[in-house]
Amino acid sequence: MSIFHKYYQGDCQELTRLLGLCGIDVSCILCCECTFEEIRNMINADLNIVVDSVYGLEAARLLEEEYQMPYIVCPGFPVGFAAAESLICQVCGRFDLDPAAFVTESEKSRARAYIYLSRLNSLTGLPKGAKFAVHGTCSQCYGYASFFICYFGMTADSISVLDLPKDNSRPSPHYEALCRLLEETSMEDSLKKDILSTDAELVFADGNIIAKLKARHLDFSGIEISMPTLGYTDVIPKTHLGLSGGLMLCEQIINGLMFR
Repeated sequence: MSIFHKYYQGDCQELTRLLGLCGIDVSCILCCECTFEEIRNMINADLNIVVDSVYGLEAARLLEEEYQMPYIVCPGFPVGFAAAESLICQVCGRFDLDPAAFVTESEKSRARAYIYLSRLNSLTGLPKGAKFAVHGTCSQCYGYASFFICYFGMTADSISVLDLPKDNSRPSPHYEALCRLLEETSMEDSLKKDILSTDAELVFADGNIIAKLKARHLDFSGIEISMPTLGYTDVIPKTHLGLSGGLMLCEQIINGLMFR
């Protein structure tokens, strides 16, 4: 995890909650306000989960090399219901645990989202076909884009990746997965479009990108996903990850489309 993620506190709480439903304890979330004691006790963990490889892969490899601690890398930022289900079931499989309590929670979350999305769709046809743009790390871009395309039926207008593969270097699994997703949905041109040239109805980015687009007086809703922010104070921890994050994004997308 990283404190550069907009809702890192809520993200930590959500992933800890979902794993807890399956009887799995989280001993340390590295780089997110963890204590020295938690870092020192990391070597006692049974598994390391890399949420975003930009921030955690090197640490996971070091722990595996020095302490034989296995690790898994999320296919992308665990945004949305399907990604949360894949991650939790994969971890449960490692420990031969029953994910039934989590599955029940997931079904309730999907049902709640459907109520509001079906209402919007019946009135306007949205969010299907709505254009979006996203700016972030490759893991973030893949996680958000996958949820928006596969769950909402939205269209990628611009995908702005911060950690693009360097020339002659092997692309990361996240970047390869992102390219496959966009190719399969005929949206590969979105990787070539500058996000500052987007005419998307929804823009998911940091505050600086959103402010630059607002300065052009474009008609869109900006939804922050990383630092720096425009200054909105979040008193209650929020999240874009897991089941609660899926519902949060449903709320932001519905309101963003209706009241932009």
